[in-house]
Amino acid sequence: MDTQITAFILDVFGNDPPPEIPGNLESVYRGLGRPVDVQRVDGPPGEDLLTRLHRQSEGSEWVLIGHGDSAFYSLHECRRLVEAVLKYDNDWGFAENHPPGIVFDMIRRSALPVMENLRAKGKLPYTRPFLGEILLQDVNLFDLENLYSDVNLRTLRLSFFPDSPQDRETLRAIAGLLDGKAWNVDLDWNALAARILAHRHLLRVHPKYWEIETSTRCLQRCAMCPKTTLGDAAPPAFMDPATFDALVGRICQFSPKPVLALTGLGDAASHPNFLGILAAALAHPVAEVLVETSGADFDLSLADQIMALPGGERLSLIFSLDAVDPKLHAELRPGERPLSAFLETVEYLLLRRPANTWVQAVKMNENFEHLVAFHKHFQRLTPNIIIQKYNPWRGLLPERRLHPAVPFDRIDCWHLKRDLVIRVDGTVPVCKQDLRNEHRLGNAIHEDLETIWARGQAHFEKHLAGWEFCRGCDEHYTYNY
Repeated sequence: MDTQITAFILDVFGNDPPPEIPGNLESVYRGLGRPVDVQRVDGPPGEDLLTRLHRQSEGSEWVLIGHGDSAFYSLHECRRLVEAVLKYDNDWGFAENHPPGIVFDMIRRSALPVMENLRAKGKLPYTRPFLGEILLQDVNLFDLENLYSDVNLRTLRLSFFPDSPQDRETLRAIAGLLDGKAWNVDLDWNALAARILAHRHLLRVHPKYWEIETSTRCLQRCAMCPKTTLGDAAPPAFMDPATFDALVGRICQFSPKPVLALTGLGDAASHPNFLGILAAALAHPVAEVLVETSGADFDLSLADQIMALPGGERLSLIFSLDAVDPKLHAELRPGERPLSAFLETVEYLLLRRPANTWVQAVKMNENFEHLVAFHKHFQRLTPNIIIQKYNPWRGLLPERRLHPAVPFDRIDCWHLKRDLVIRVDGTVPVCKQDLRNEHRLGNAIHEDLETIWARGQAHFEKHLAGWEFCRGCDEHYTYNY
């Protein structure tokens, strides 16, 4: 007697695949060669999705859970998963190193109430990766079957779901590699993965992360900052708020829901109209605004005004402190204010806007032994503690790490693929590591943004081929979004 299986197609996260590549999950379910009861689940997930799936699969021993907006479910890989789970009688089978949207999950129906209890206990929302997040709550509760791909694309961080404009453009590029063939009939996953690896230049689509320098002024002269080494004696420059406002408007037209990082070689908080800059950014439909600051320009009055800004839930403040020992802080970040003044403001904000305030320390020889004390000091207030990788800026700064942790094999640079840097005068270098603007892509204030971004494609392809400019850089494996 055939095992009873209910196969769910979740259409609960509000995304539609590009019309030219419609979802293929139902055809994959039908092609498994087993009797399955296929059911679509529409509408918002609510707070009882797993309970609903348990109720709607009564009489079945297994449930299959996939999403209706992927066009790339692999019939061959999904069959492998089903056969392995049934052979070894596991509780839960899933793809270990396939990108999301290639293989569905197969779960014993009796495990669904257990999963719902874990989700409720952990207060986990129903989002796209909810199954994986539930599993992380207690992996020992389930007998697991992990399906491995012969080709590992993890470093590409691909998703076959249309969750962002960048994802949708990437899916169109990948669909173009199929030469019009029916995906789950004419092409297996390993063949597609090999094609993707051979055409990685196509994965550079719209930028997501926009690093904008609104100020070149900084009240500190930190040893790990390239500004100190460059010895820039020019007077501080500031981006005009009206120019900034217009620029952000054009960014949002070109790259919907961008992430703006107000950073650079200066401190954004030192802008004479810092609040005006923040208000202008938050008035646009940006996904998030990040400010990385030393805190030297902050006081409690400014903190209160920031908390009163409309849209402030999209604003994250990252305070770069590097130490909580007064002497060490003064050595690493020379300036006029004592550490106590910084901590007063930072802790004031941590208590009042805990979700969007962060503290940060760069990990280097000078403070390595102190990082435990740094973490202990702030963990009583927040989990938002960043231990940041030291950046030698392509050899401009001396090495300050005992053992630099760099991948043996170079990874395609995420900054060239997803970031765009804009200097205070509008100059766009090829990346943030191009401190002297040797490879300019244009001027974002005066030129079309799409044209500027397109100019970077040739540099990305040179990078894939081993560009000399990138060889002394180890930022390629780090990413923002």
